[in-house]
Amino acid sequence: MSAGPPGLPLTYVPIGEQHLSKLKLLNSVIFPINYQDKLYRQCILFEHTQGALCEGELVGAIACRLEQKEGCARLYIVTLGVLAAFRGQGIGTHLLSCALRLAREDPAVATAHLHVQTSNAAAIAFYERHGFHRGAVLLKYYRKLEPPDAVELSKALHAGDGQELAQRHLECCSAATGV
Repeated sequence: MSAGPPGLPLTYVPIGEQHLSKLKLLNSVIFPINYQDKLYRQCILFEHTQGALCEGELVGAIACRLEQKEGCARLYIVTLGVLAAFRGQGIGTHLLSCALRLAREDPAVATAHLHVQTSNAAAIAFYERHGFHRGAVLLKYYRKLEPPDAVELSKALHAGDGQELAQRHLECCSAATGV
């Protein structure tokens, strides 16, 4: 557990079974997609899935899973969201930083990836400010959203000597997913 930004009574915790219903409720308020229970269960298996609690209520969360494809390990960020009343206070940045730090502790996880709806300029700008780079635009990625297209964003997790390895992982994972 860690404390949040100054001025807010926040606590950051790994999301587990005890917070699962709160995570589902939070995401239903923030996102226009209803994620399946199976996806949530995959995410809570990993410590990278973190939540921000304010007076016991979940006000923000990042849901992640680790993916293995053709020998490539990557952190996939399924969702990152903060309730509107709590935005602009560093909560999303803290959650993202925590998940990336935990992923960096595993040398086999060389990259982080996610998809963002192409019309969500604020989310794309947020991730770019945090070192993510735009990749391919995936047409008709979302079935029930308009526009249905998504952009892939990715970030190498290791600098220096690991940069070459991270680039190889990035290329491998992109080839494995057809992106």
